[in-house]
Amino acid sequence: MKLKLFIIAILAILVTSCTREVIPEIEENGDNIISISATIAPETRVSYTNGILAWQTDDQLLLAGFDDNDAYKGASTFTWSGTNDIFTGPAVSGATKYKAYYPASLELDANGNMKPVSCSCNYWQFSTFWHQTQDGSGTTGHLRNKLILIDDEPKSPIGALFQLVAKNSVIKFDLSGIPTEIGTLEKLVWTVEYAAGGYSKYACLNITNVSGSTMTAYLSFDPTITKIIQNGNMNITLIGDQASYEWNVQSTNGKNYEAGKRYTATVSGPWVPAKIEFKYNVTTGNNDQHYVYQNSGAVPSISPANLTIDWGAPGSSPTYIAKGAQLSTNIIASHRYANKGDYTVTITTDEVDPSKIQIPQIRFSDGNSGVPELTSVITPFPNMGVTNFSHWFHECSALTSLPAGLFCKNPGITNFSFCFYKCEKLVLNPDLFPNPVTNPNLFVGREMNFESCFNQIGTHASTQGVAPRLWEFNQNPAWNVLNCFKNANVSNSGDIPTNWK
Repeated sequence: MKLKLFIIAILAILVTSCTREVIPEIEENGDNIISISATIAPETRVSYTNGILAWQTDDQLLLAGFDDNDAYKGASTFTWSGTNDIFTGPAVSGATKYKAYYPASLELDANGNMKPVSCSCNYWQFSTFWHQTQDGSGTTGHLRNKLILIDDEPKSPIGALFQLVAKNSVIKFDLSGIPTEIGTLEKLVWTVEYAAGGYSKYACLNITNVSGSTMTAYLSFDPTITKIIQNGNMNITLIGDQASYEWNVQSTNGKNYEAGKRYTATVSGPWVPAKIEFKYNVTTGNNDQHYVYQNSGAVPSISPANLTIDWGAPGSSPTYIAKGAQLSTNIIASHRYANKGDYTVTITTDEVDPSKIQIPQIRFSDGNSGVPELTSVITPFPNMGVTNFSHWFHECSALTSLPAGLFCKNPGITNFSFCFYKCEKLVLNPDLFPNPVTNPNLFVGREMNFESCFNQIGTHASTQGVAPRLWEFNQNPAWNVLNCFKNANVSNSGDIPTNWK
């Protein structure tokens, strides 16, 4: 038997424009509440010109059913009937009241609550829910299934009026001055710095059928996990089939985004060529050879992008590696330094899309001994497609410092065993990993291995480091933390649980 379900959904869309703050911020009109009508919009669900939101053919709601004691009994999918606000679907056995969710593709937990939708823009976590493709400038049809609406009212019986509230936000990009060198525009990447140390989240919008120097783009995102810290960076990268350009600004006051609101970023440039760099320092003697190692387990062993390696020595020639070039399974490049000294090695890649592999799996140990000339890593690793950082810096005897967020652009990591084992001069950076207070579930669902990760770290360092508070993350399933901080020279050793030492 099919039952009729009558829905009235309310979504707050706030009209915006720019303020005078450095970042293109938003002015907000909190009283502009509009209803989702039952009328089918001609082309798109969302029209920002007249404020109309309309149900479309095949729209579906997910209804979680509960008994009189609020015990979850299961869920059922209801489909829009095509008439007014009527959705029809099978009742949940044993349920006397319901809670409604849109879209029906959302997943519920054992208590009938929506599971968190991890953000495609989070380097450490990823999902496909927020993937969007806009066809043409100014169109909004791609937002159809990216508007999360949830019934926040008490659970209601069939026949009652349900009210759905928006849990997402939408940002509108009004862009001009787009360089012709880009060619055909293929993707927009919006990046925001959400935590100190370069920790960023990004959202990608695929683009089709857009040409010229101007465009308007719309992107739906989860405001609960997207923000810009004070003095944090916001970046817009435009990726074309010929070249990529970017625009960047530092937000003086930062920005907290709110659910159900629309934001506008108006950018006219300047657009500069986009590039991604990985930098580290080496100290060499006369006639010393420096090798750039690749993880021997990297498959396939080909260059993921066009690479330039600047060795940092006056008069030396860069090394170029073409995209698709076959790489050695161990050493991918080398340089002999004529004179002893301190040098900065810069590896530049033309792959600026953070969702793609940007450089080979560069490591600083063969698993038994580290690169003896490595003294510091300056920037975080770009996306290398690495999930296993075991023995990555094993016995790098001269390594003294690391940047915050060293691994943050490589999602899905599970293994850090012996990663910094016996790096005796390394002063440990507490921001090597995100803050567990603000990201407690960062590793949930992964069987993490931190065995001997920082074993004997900093024992010959000139000053004590500070251990990242890994033990404060939710550890489900259980982690291997045997000897993780054994004999580590850190000032907060007293805070480290016994089983981590």
